[in-house]
Amino acid sequence: MPVGTYIVRASDGRNAIGQATGVIPTAGAEARTNVVVIPNQPLGTLTGRVFRSDGSTPAGGFLVYVGSLSFAGGKPVIRAVDQGVTDAAGSFAFTQLLANTYDVVAVDPATRQLGKTRTEVIAQVTNATSVVMEAFGSVEGVVRDAQGQPVAGARIAGGTALVETDANGFFHVDGVTAGTISIEAGNPQNKRRGSATVTVLPGQTVTAAVTLEARATIVGRVLDANGQPVPDVTVRLPQDGGYTFVFANHNGVFRLPNLPLGSYLIQAPGPPLAALIDYMKSHGIDPCSAFTAGEPPPDLHCGTDPFAGVDLNDTNAVLEVYKNAVETFIGLNDPQFVGFPEPPAGGFGWTKVQLLQDSVTGPPATIQYLPQGTVSGMTVDSNSLPTGAVVRIKGVTFGKKGEPLFQELQRVNTNPQDGVFSLSGIPLFDLATFQATGIPQLGDFTLQAAAPFSPAIVQFNGQLNANTPNAAGIVLRFPAATDTNGTISGIVFMPDGTTPSSEGTQVQISFGDLTVTTDAQGRFVSHLPIPADSYTVTAEEPISGLRGQAYARVITGENVDVQVRLLGLGAITLTVQRPNGQVVPNTNVELIRGGFPGDRANGVTSTNGTVQFVNITEGPFSITAES
Repeated sequence: MPVGTYIVRASDGRNAIGQATGVIPTAGAEARTNVVVIPNQPLGTLTGRVFRSDGSTPAGGFLVYVGSLSFAGGKPVIRAVDQGVTDAAGSFAFTQLLANTYDVVAVDPATRQLGKTRTEVIAQVTNATSVVMEAFGSVEGVVRDAQGQPVAGARIAGGTALVETDANGFFHVDGVTAGTISIEAGNPQNKRRGSATVTVLPGQTVTAAVTLEARATIVGRVLDANGQPVPDVTVRLPQDGGYTFVFANHNGVFRLPNLPLGSYLIQAPGPPLAALIDYMKSHGIDPCSAFTAGEPPPDLHCGTDPFAGVDLNDTNAVLEVYKNAVETFIGLNDPQFVGFPEPPAGGFGWTKVQLLQDSVTGPPATIQYLPQGTVSGMTVDSNSLPTGAVVRIKGVTFGKKGEPLFQELQRVNTNPQDGVFSLSGIPLFDLATFQATGIPQLGDFTLQAAAPFSPAIVQFNGQLNANTPNAAGIVLRFPAATDTNGTISGIVFMPDGTTPSSEGTQVQISFGDLTVTTDAQGRFVSHLPIPADSYTVTAEEPISGLRGQAYARVITGENVDVQVRLLGLGAITLTVQRPNGQVVPNTNVELIRGGFPGDRANGVTSTNGTVQFVNITEGPFSITAES
């Protein structure tokens, strides 16, 4: 059998039928398909004729499929349950079709032209339909580049076959489906593409002018903060959802070819070269295609180096040669970031290039890594004594796509004995980078410190630049507890709201395990200063087990006094009845108290359909009965 889809139909000759489809993926492969034969299937017959696009000329010798038609990637996909060939009169017939609605698709084996209709097959009836093939017209015109010059040898798609423009850029395409369609053109030499939308009339020729897109190339160099070339580094263009990348050569030269005109932010370094090569190999991508500036690793066997003999110390000569390198580079999107190693340490940088003219290489793009400095100081308490804290620094860095971000760079724990911290590798403000890219907050940094016994987050903002390459002696001082904390006191009442609770009633404040007890007048006082915030105050009387709850808002430097009323207990008797009033014995009943303290109780109704719950905390509750 030929490679591709196939249909298997089985019948026992007594109105029991079954069918299944399968695929033979490659030549020599063996496919297995199980067919289930179902008796007494309601079957029908479908007959019809296929006509050419004029609607009257019979189409003999055409393939006809019955099933469903869909499109994948613009190409028709037919999932057929039966197939046949029209006779000289264009007629076809299918017997023993299951009752259903089908697409009937006719195919001209010479032109691959389609015709289709949708019809319903009714069981035990001969159903009829007809198929008219698609109408065709022609399109002709000229393909020009972005500068208005005719393009010879451009490929044109839109008809039944690809055509090629002549020396004057002229093309003529036959077999174009009637209607509004897109004529696509591409130059295989420089990969420029273009399209034109035209309305094609049956049997007529319409004209179209196709202009190929304008593109240009970026060539540049990656330098470290001292101006020395950075070899074999990944250079990337951050984009929505991912980035595109190439590899710089041994002299730090990179080439981003064939880009649409516009503005481009360029970043280096990206993930390590070795990791990206492994990724490309595992996904069937030729790693050589990313070495657009040449000098790939020898073990890749990328062929002869076209840049041999070039003086790599002559920047102008180097950049001129690289204008003619390979026209390919690779893109990655978000799901593929997972598992990639971080870019190598040692610095990073950006530049921005504006491409304005077709086929013109933009001005040389230099990515120079930002210089780096150190931020240091100490953490102290309100008395200026050293204290331990977590210190973090935020500054400009790059994200997963190479885009600029202002986020955490490092964090350290200071020693309680000296409180000293020192954070190195912090980017400085660089005027050239700022002028080229406009990236905000270059050189800015934010220090933040947090200590376990203070609610305050201490912050310091600064900037590193050429005049201040390092910032030292920064003191992060935590405020005194009286500047950030407050206290809670109050009274606990019995359920009547006037009688104080007994001495020794426990009061828990939702700050760790902070617990105090009431005195003989039912009062409690928490002398421990706690951070200004909202807290839950829960009281429980030890003899009766009564509980109550209130909320307190602590204000900085103040004491808040609250009242807590213990909730009383009661009993609930209920009867379970059906909608007609009949009582329901032996029914499971669950009671749930809404809110604090969240009582739950379960019981079973007696023979008279009743159940009683005792010692239930006052307040709203819900009842669920299930027989």
